[in-house]
Amino acid sequence: MILTINNRRISIASIEALSPYLDEIDVRSPVDVSFELESGPILYVLRQGDYSFMLYLREGTDAGFSSRSGSGDERLVPFTLSNGQVDEYPVGWCIPLEECLRALAYFCVNGGERYPHV
Repeated sequence: MILTINNRRISIASIEALSPYLDEIDVRSPVDVSFELESGPILYVLRQGDYSFMLYLREGTDAGFSSRSGSGDERLVPFTLSNGQVDEYPVGWCIPLEECLRALAYFCVNGGERYPHV
């Protein structure tokens, strides 16, 4: 599996290898993260301050699944991607960073499966 944190690519072979990078993601903001299998699923996590957004794709052309908090809050949060592009997502699509970190760990342990809470 390949973990990319702000354009830095890291090969991850186990949950133990992932652990220090989860700690790094926990303290960085903004952060643009992707976690992908050689071919197949990709999990994206964007963080801007207190807001985190997650997108799971079964494959590169998939419309995917995105996070939802259930709040229905339509205010937009700007997320800065590692290439400088700024994307905006509603607050109602943002979830706690801890959920995103759990989803990254789940993705690693379960061979790219979608975290059930997203």
